[in-house]
Amino acid sequence: MSCGKCHHGDSHDETASRTNSTFHDCCVLIAAKVPCQRISWGNVPVNSMEIQPLTSQNHFKNDIEAKNVEMEAKVTKLEVQIQENNEIIDRLESKIVQLEAKVLQQDLLLSVLQPLNITDDDQQQLVSFYDIISSTNQSASIYIGMPSSCKDLKLIGHTLNGLYSVMGNQSVETVFCDFTNLSDDPGLEQWIGYNDVKSSPVYFYVQKNSSFFAYDTPIPFEVARINVGNAMELSSGIFTAPQTGMYHFSFTGMASFPTSWTFVYLGVGLYVNGNRIGMGLVEETNTVIGQNSQLTLQSTLNLQARDKVWVEIYYKSNAVFLYDASDYHYTHYTGTELEFYRCLGLFN
Repeated sequence: MSCGKCHHGDSHDETASRTNSTFHDCCVLIAAKVPCQRISWGNVPVNSMEIQPLTSQNHFKNDIEAKNVEMEAKVTKLEVQIQENNEIIDRLESKIVQLEAKVLQQDLLLSVLQPLNITDDDQQQLVSFYDIISSTNQSASIYIGMPSSCKDLKLIGHTLNGLYSVMGNQSVETVFCDFTNLSDDPGLEQWIGYNDVKSSPVYFYVQKNSSFFAYDTPIPFEVARINVGNAMELSSGIFTAPQTGMYHFSFTGMASFPTSWTFVYLGVGLYVNGNRIGMGLVEETNTVIGQNSQLTLQSTLNLQARDKVWVEIYYKSNAVFLYDASDYHYTHYTGTELEFYRCLGLFN
């Protein structure tokens, strides 16, 4: 059986006409080898580009969608795992802080017990007792330092409402704590006032028993009536503040004048660390030898620990001096600590 042939450049209708509308399967093979763009099956035209397997495209699309769903599930799982890891890290860091605080508190406890010559067995019992207290109150095991508020007292473990002493900025203060309130509630703490907390007192009273002529140098003293705290050094005339606080100083001296018809004078200054902060002055005219006049100088000072205080003649006329003699003590000097704040080495 013969079949119609497609010729180069022929149209589909011409080819179909030459085959007398008779089309066999062999024409499909011939049409695939020639440039004809369309073939006819009987009187029905067919586009060769439309004969493609649509089923494979659907399979490819389904595979892509399935892989996307699988990747999204893996990403979600990783995000959950990261969140869990972060929570574990936070818990471990918190535990480390608690353990470090507990070690510090035990070191502080041992440092207090060792100077007391307590035996190792007693120390172990006390440390065990401390561990029991700490285990019953986790917040107490992470608090270090002197309490400065009702919030700190609550962290330590206090639960009874009442008056408490806490460390303020510069002094010990009294506050009323209402522990029924939350830690950040303003009603937790009510300020009452300052505490009058003092350690060893410091005060002195010293005198001279001889005259003094030099100027621009601290006035020394020979007699110490009182020198509690040993802060006043007689030979140098310098007072060294043992701790931060408020101090009061008072100086009295007797100036001796020569015979003079002109103006004569003597001035004494109070110095702190080399700086003159106060002065006393006595001056006369038409004096005779042996004529004397007293001068005084007082000051209240807020000193820091190790500040140095002294009095000296800062200027005078010729032949004018501080007069004194044994058993007279016209020149004398006092100093008293009025108040100070010292607690656990806060001020050195």
